[in-house]
Amino acid sequence: MIKIAVVSTKGGVGKTTTSANLGALLAEMGMRVLLVDADTQPSLSKIFDIQQAKNGISHVMMNAAITTDEISTVDIAFEHGCLDLITSDSADGSLGNWLINRADRLYRLQSPLANPELADLYDIVIIDTPGAVGPLLDAAILAADILISPVVTETVAAREFEQGTIALLDRFECLPSLRLPPIKVVLYRQDRTNDAKQVADYIRGAHLRLKGRVEVLNTVVPHSKAYKEAATKRLPVHRHDYKATSSTPCASEVFHSLVFELFPNLALAGIKSGWEAR
Repeated sequence: MIKIAVVSTKGGVGKTTTSANLGALLAEMGMRVLLVDADTQPSLSKIFDIQQAKNGISHVMMNAAITTDEISTVDIAFEHGCLDLITSDSADGSLGNWLINRADRLYRLQSPLANPELADLYDIVIIDTPGAVGPLLDAAILAADILISPVVTETVAAREFEQGTIALLDRFECLPSLRLPPIKVVLYRQDRTNDAKQVADYIRGAHLRLKGRVEVLNTVVPHSKAYKEAATKRLPVHRHDYKATSSTPCASEVFHSLVFELFPNLALAGIKSGWEAR
């Protein structure tokens, strides 16, 4: 089972959109996917219609266990895969306050996700994280095998990404017993302006400044109204926007590219969602 945390210390950069649509496409491709909404602003819990479970992320972390009482079902039919969700239920910040007083706060999500019984049920876990530094973000990072960081191609966002990532690296390097997963950057909401191109080049050139720990992926999520439209319809974006009508690639093509870059074995196996043919 592969665990991915979608992270950023800045809000509004596409964390939830990336988490939801990456998970949905992987489910369409036959994977068994569990989404985890670890953000105090429960956007991921609201993006699709769900069959609501009794409990959510607070129960998981306070009990260091995942049971059927915490697993909601996303109300979308997939031919072979599945998409489930652990919802966020701590908008008041009570979970973060509880974690602060725990000596084992960094491991309260890692432990339940490491349960072999969960690995029998799911192939991939995707964690949507808080935008603010704190115990919830750190717990999600340590539970993950890979970190994905969407970065909007705007000057201020790029500088905040660089500063926030350097601070993250410094914080974890002060604790040598902790392992920071590899960080993979996705350039997000890129338009065709020269300014956006310069910002993208700036981010790609930050490799040395970020101590060689960050990889900028080739996949770029372009600026497109399709992502908001899909969210309004509560649809995975690959089902809403699957045919290119201009030189800008459709959302299905973009997220297939992202999946294949993250999971080259799926590309080698020639696995696609098949939604384009419907």
